[in-house]
Amino acid sequence: MNIYSALQIGDYHLNHCEDFLITKSIGSHKTLCAVMDGCSTAMESQFASALTGKILRKIALGKGYEEMYRKDKKNTIAEELKDILKQLFNETTVIKNALLLDEKELLTTLVILLYDQKENQGIVLCIGDGLVCINGKITEF
Repeated sequence: MNIYSALQIGDYHLNHCEDFLITKSIGSHKTLCAVMDGCSTAMESQFASALTGKILRKIALGKGYEEMYRKDKKNTIAEELKDILKQLFNETTVIKNALLLDEKELLTTLVILLYDQKENQGIVLCIGDGLVCINGKITEF
């Protein structure tokens, strides 16, 4: 599978690139890809994008270990993505409470893909706006 990506600071982002990109293997045959983009109504939205990416990286690592040690678990790709999102929201809530963050400090868009190479299937979810190109087919959210 070829994954092409680009990350560049936007024209209106003066101090930081407000985007964050992650591509992480989960076990031997799954790949998690995500793009986060700060919201214009947020406060310091590069923080929310980076935080979300770091949490997703942690979740992917944990899922890889889980796959290695739990061979009996057979979830669909949609169930796996749902579990990843549940963990993401739980972790974000814990950090929000620990750091006393305002909701406007956690606003980010999220385009997330979970792809299973063995089954040759994947699922994409977009929270906010975004664009995905898979096998030459462009889908704009």
